Amino acid sequence: MNKLPLLNQTVLVTRAQAQARLLVQKLKAQGAKVLLSPAIRTEALPLSKNGRGYLRKLSQFDCVLLTSVNAVDILVKYWKSFQPKEKWPAQALVYAIGEKTAESLKKARVPVHAVAKEFVSESLLQLLGKIQGKKVLIPRAKQGREVLLEGLRRKGAQVVLWPLYQTILQPLKAQVKKDLIQGKVNIVAFTSASCVKGFMKNLTRSHIKSIFQKSQAASIGPVTSQSLKSYGVTPHFQAQKSTIEGMVNAVVLKNT
Repeated sequence: MNKLPLLNQTVLVTRAQAQARLLVQKLKAQGAKVLLSPAIRTEALPLSKNGRGYLRKLSQFDCVLLTSVNAVDILVKYWKSFQPKEKWPAQALVYAIGEKTAESLKKARVPVHAVAKEFVSESLLQLLGKIQGKKVLIPRAKQGREVLLEGLRRKGAQVVLWPLYQTILQPLKAQVKKDLIQGKVNIVAFTSASCVKGFMKNLTRSHIKSIFQKSQAASIGPVTSQSLKSYGVTPHFQAQKSTIEGMVNAVVLKNT
Protein backbone atom coordinates (compact mmCIF):
# COMPACT_ATOMS: atom_id res chain seq x y z
CA MET A 1 0.00 0.00 0.00
CA ASN A 2 1.43 3.41 -1.03
CA LYS A 3 2.10 5.93 1.70
CA LEU A 4 -0.01 9.08 1.48
CA PRO A 5 2.23 11.88 0.13
CA LEU A 6 1.47 14.40 2.89
CA LEU A 7 1.61 11.97 5.82
CA ASN A 8 3.43 13.58 8.79
CA GLN A 9 3.12 17.01 7.16
CA THR A 10 1.36 19.82 9.05
CA VAL A 11 -0.32 22.32 6.74
CA LEU A 12 -1.74 25.65 7.85
CA VAL A 13 -4.72 26.89 5.81
CA THR A 14 -5.24 30.67 5.88
CA ARG A 15 -8.35 30.77 3.67
CA ALA A 16 -11.56 32.38 4.97
CA GLN A 17 -13.54 29.98 7.16
CA ALA A 18 -16.59 29.89 4.88
CA GLN A 19 -14.49 28.79 1.89
CA ALA A 20 -11.84 26.59 3.50
CA ARG A 21 -13.67 23.25 3.60
CA LEU A 22 -12.66 21.94 0.16
CA LEU A 23 -8.98 22.75 0.67
CA VAL A 24 -8.98 21.19 4.14
CA GLN A 25 -10.69 18.04 2.83
CA LYS A 26 -8.28 17.60 -0.07
CA LEU A 27 -5.19 18.09 2.12
CA LYS A 28 -6.47 15.59 4.70
CA ALA A 29 -7.19 13.09 1.91
CA GLN A 30 -3.48 13.23 1.08
CA GLY A 31 -2.54 12.49 4.69
CA ALA A 32 -1.83 16.00 5.99
CA LYS A 33 -2.54 17.24 9.48
CA VAL A 34 -4.43 20.48 8.81
CA LEU A 35 -4.53 23.59 10.98
CA LEU A 36 -7.07 26.29 10.13
CA SER A 37 -6.51 29.91 11.09
CA PRO A 38 -8.32 32.19 8.62
CA ALA A 39 -6.31 35.30 7.80
CA ILE A 40 -9.39 37.08 6.44
CA ARG A 41 -13.16 37.08 6.48
CA THR A 42 -15.57 38.70 4.07
CA GLU A 43 -18.51 40.88 4.99
CA ALA A 44 -21.25 41.95 2.59
CA LEU A 45 -21.83 45.68 2.30
CA PRO A 46 -25.44 46.94 2.55
CA LEU A 47 -27.32 47.35 -0.72
CA SER A 48 -26.80 51.03 -1.44
CA LYS A 49 -28.83 53.51 -3.44
CA ASN A 50 -26.25 53.20 -6.24
CA GLY A 51 -26.49 49.41 -6.05
CA ARG A 52 -30.27 49.51 -6.44
CA GLY A 53 -29.78 51.74 -9.45
CA TYR A 54 -27.35 49.27 -11.06
CA LEU A 55 -29.82 46.42 -10.52
CA ARG A 56 -32.68 48.47 -11.97
CA LYS A 57 -30.63 49.33 -15.07
CA LEU A 58 -28.70 46.10 -15.63
CA SER A 59 -29.87 45.98 -19.24
CA GLN A 60 -28.00 49.23 -19.90
CA PHE A 61 -24.65 47.55 -19.26
CA ASP A 62 -22.86 45.76 -22.09
CA CYS A 63 -20.81 43.58 -19.77
CA VAL A 64 -20.84 42.48 -16.13
CA LEU A 65 -17.51 41.13 -14.90
CA LEU A 66 -17.41 38.72 -11.94
CA THR A 67 -14.03 37.90 -10.44
CA SER A 68 -14.95 35.81 -7.38
CA VAL A 69 -17.53 33.46 -5.91
CA ASN A 70 -18.07 35.99 -3.09
CA ALA A 71 -19.10 38.65 -5.59
CA VAL A 72 -21.45 36.22 -7.36
CA ASP A 73 -23.16 35.12 -4.14
CA ILE A 74 -23.83 38.68 -2.97
CA LEU A 75 -24.83 40.00 -6.40
CA VAL A 76 -27.31 37.15 -6.92
CA LYS A 77 -28.78 37.64 -3.44
CA TYR A 78 -29.35 41.36 -4.06
CA TRP A 79 -30.63 40.85 -7.61
CA LYS A 80 -33.17 38.19 -6.57
CA SER A 81 -34.39 40.28 -3.63
CA PHE A 82 -34.70 43.39 -5.79
CA GLN A 83 -35.98 41.81 -9.02
CA PRO A 84 -37.40 38.43 -7.88
CA LYS A 85 -39.44 37.74 -11.04
CA GLU A 86 -36.99 39.08 -13.60
CA LYS A 87 -34.65 36.99 -15.75
CA TRP A 88 -31.09 38.15 -16.20
CA PRO A 89 -31.17 40.70 -19.07
CA ALA A 90 -29.67 39.24 -22.25
CA GLN A 91 -28.02 42.56 -23.11
CA ALA A 92 -25.75 42.41 -20.04
CA LEU A 93 -23.20 39.79 -21.05
CA VAL A 94 -21.62 38.10 -18.03
CA TYR A 95 -17.91 37.27 -17.97
CA ALA A 96 -16.32 35.26 -15.14
CA ILE A 97 -12.80 34.61 -13.91
CA GLY A 98 -12.31 30.93 -13.12
CA GLU A 99 -14.50 27.84 -13.32
CA LYS A 100 -15.72 28.11 -9.70
CA THR A 101 -17.04 31.62 -10.33
CA ALA A 102 -18.76 30.41 -13.50
CA GLU A 103 -20.27 27.41 -11.68
CA SER A 104 -21.77 29.71 -9.02
CA LEU A 105 -23.34 31.85 -11.73
CA LYS A 106 -24.81 28.85 -13.52
CA LYS A 107 -26.27 27.50 -10.27
CA ALA A 108 -28.03 30.85 -9.85
CA ARG A 109 -29.30 30.61 -13.44
CA VAL A 110 -27.27 33.56 -14.58
CA PRO A 111 -26.08 32.92 -18.18
CA VAL A 112 -22.29 33.04 -18.53
CA HIS A 113 -21.08 34.46 -21.84
CA ALA A 114 -17.41 33.54 -21.39
CA VAL A 115 -14.93 32.33 -18.77
CA ALA A 116 -11.32 33.41 -18.32
CA LYS A 117 -9.51 30.18 -17.45
CA GLU A 118 -6.54 31.85 -15.78
CA PHE A 119 -7.50 33.20 -12.37
CA VAL A 120 -6.02 36.66 -12.93
CA SER A 121 -7.58 39.89 -14.11
CA GLU A 122 -5.18 40.13 -17.04
CA SER A 123 -6.69 37.01 -18.63
CA LEU A 124 -10.15 38.60 -18.49
CA LEU A 125 -8.83 41.67 -20.29
CA GLN A 126 -7.56 39.46 -23.11
CA LEU A 127 -10.89 37.59 -23.29
CA LEU A 128 -12.91 40.82 -23.61
CA GLY A 129 -10.97 41.99 -26.64
CA LYS A 130 -12.27 45.25 -28.18
CA ILE A 131 -14.23 47.02 -25.47
CA GLN A 132 -14.03 50.69 -26.53
CA GLY A 133 -17.20 52.64 -25.75
CA LYS A 134 -18.86 49.76 -23.90
CA LYS A 135 -20.37 50.17 -20.45
CA VAL A 136 -18.92 47.68 -17.97
CA LEU A 137 -20.14 46.87 -14.44
CA ILE A 138 -17.68 45.29 -12.00
CA PRO A 139 -19.25 44.07 -8.75
CA ARG A 140 -16.37 43.08 -6.46
CA ALA A 141 -14.63 43.60 -3.13
CA LYS A 142 -14.18 47.12 -1.78
CA GLN A 143 -10.45 46.44 -1.72
CA GLY A 144 -9.06 44.99 -4.93
CA ARG A 145 -6.36 45.11 -7.55
CA GLU A 146 -6.66 47.96 -10.03
CA VAL A 147 -5.19 46.05 -12.99
CA LEU A 148 -8.58 45.20 -14.51
CA LEU A 149 -10.08 48.67 -14.04
CA GLU A 150 -7.02 50.43 -15.44
CA GLY A 151 -6.77 48.04 -18.38
CA LEU A 152 -10.44 48.53 -19.31
CA ARG A 153 -10.17 52.30 -19.10
CA ARG A 154 -7.07 52.27 -21.30
CA LYS A 155 -9.12 50.34 -23.86
CA GLY A 156 -11.81 53.03 -23.79
CA ALA A 157 -14.48 51.26 -21.72
CA GLN A 158 -16.87 53.10 -19.40
CA VAL A 159 -16.19 51.32 -16.10
CA VAL A 160 -18.58 51.30 -13.15
CA LEU A 161 -17.15 49.78 -9.96
CA TRP A 162 -19.68 48.40 -7.47
CA PRO A 163 -18.18 47.45 -4.08
CA LEU A 164 -20.25 44.51 -2.80
CA TYR A 165 -18.21 43.33 0.17
CA GLN A 166 -15.16 44.10 2.23
CA THR A 167 -12.29 41.89 3.30
CA ILE A 168 -11.47 42.06 7.00
CA LEU A 169 -8.08 40.90 8.26
CA GLN A 170 -8.15 38.39 11.09
CA PRO A 171 -5.72 37.65 13.95
CA LEU A 172 -3.84 34.36 13.93
CA LYS A 173 -4.95 31.85 16.54
CA ALA A 174 -2.51 32.04 19.47
CA GLN A 175 -1.57 28.35 19.35
CA VAL A 176 -1.07 28.46 15.58
CA LYS A 177 1.24 31.46 15.90
CA LYS A 178 3.20 29.60 18.59
CA ASP A 179 3.46 26.50 16.38
CA LEU A 180 4.71 28.61 13.47
CA ILE A 181 7.40 30.29 15.53
CA GLN A 182 8.49 26.94 16.97
CA GLY A 183 8.78 25.41 13.49
CA LYS A 184 5.96 22.90 13.91
CA VAL A 185 4.22 23.84 10.64
CA ASN A 186 5.64 22.38 7.43
CA ILE A 187 3.52 24.24 4.86
CA VAL A 188 1.48 27.47 4.94
CA ALA A 189 -1.18 27.57 2.20
CA PHE A 190 -2.23 30.91 0.70
CA THR A 191 -5.20 31.18 -1.67
CA SER A 192 -5.19 34.95 -2.32
CA ALA A 193 -3.14 38.10 -1.91
CA SER A 194 -5.60 39.14 0.82
CA CYS A 195 -4.77 35.97 2.78
CA VAL A 196 -1.08 36.81 2.48
CA LYS A 197 -1.67 40.34 3.76
CA GLY A 198 -3.86 39.17 6.64
CA PHE A 199 -1.33 36.54 7.69
CA MET A 200 1.71 38.81 7.48
CA LYS A 201 0.03 41.61 9.46
CA ASN A 202 0.16 39.31 12.50
CA LEU A 203 3.94 38.97 12.39
CA THR A 204 7.08 41.04 12.72
CA ARG A 205 9.62 41.02 9.89
CA SER A 206 11.98 38.90 11.97
CA HIS A 207 9.19 36.39 12.66
CA ILE A 208 8.33 36.21 8.94
CA LYS A 209 11.97 35.52 8.06
CA SER A 210 12.35 32.94 10.83
CA ILE A 211 9.07 31.13 10.07
CA PHE A 212 9.77 30.71 6.36
CA GLN A 213 13.26 29.40 6.99
CA LYS A 214 11.47 26.42 8.56
CA SER A 215 8.08 26.40 6.81
CA GLN A 216 7.31 26.37 3.09
CA ALA A 217 4.77 28.67 1.45
CA ALA A 218 2.22 27.28 -1.01
CA SER A 219 0.56 29.69 -3.45
CA ILE A 220 -2.57 29.31 -5.57
CA GLY A 221 -1.19 31.41 -8.43
CA PRO A 222 1.02 34.22 -9.71
CA VAL A 223 -0.81 37.13 -8.02
CA THR A 224 -0.60 35.41 -4.62
CA SER A 225 3.06 34.55 -5.26
CA GLN A 226 3.80 38.18 -6.10
CA SER A 227 2.23 39.23 -2.79
CA LEU A 228 4.36 36.68 -0.90
CA LYS A 229 7.51 37.95 -2.58
CA SER A 230 6.69 41.50 -1.48
CA TYR A 231 7.17 40.23 2.09
CA GLY A 232 10.45 38.50 1.20
CA VAL A 233 8.89 35.02 0.97
CA THR A 234 9.50 32.88 -2.11
CA PRO A 235 6.75 30.26 -2.53
CA HIS A 236 8.01 26.68 -2.58
CA PHE A 237 4.83 25.52 -4.33
CA GLN A 238 2.72 27.34 -6.93
CA ALA A 239 -0.34 25.89 -8.62
CA GLN A 240 -0.05 25.58 -12.40
CA LYS A 241 -3.81 26.02 -12.56
CA SER A 242 -5.13 28.60 -10.09
CA THR A 243 -7.66 26.38 -8.32
CA ILE A 244 -7.78 24.53 -5.00
CA GLU A 245 -7.20 21.26 -6.87
CA GLY A 246 -4.24 22.77 -8.71
CA MET A 247 -2.72 24.00 -5.46
CA VAL A 248 -3.03 20.62 -3.73
CA ASN A 249 -1.60 18.90 -6.80
CA ALA A 250 1.44 21.21 -6.73
CA VAL A 251 2.09 20.38 -3.06
CA VAL A 252 1.60 16.64 -3.61
CA LEU A 253 3.85 16.60 -6.70
CA LYS A 254 6.82 17.93 -4.74
CA ASN A 255 6.20 15.45 -1.92
CA THR A 256 6.22 12.31 -4.07
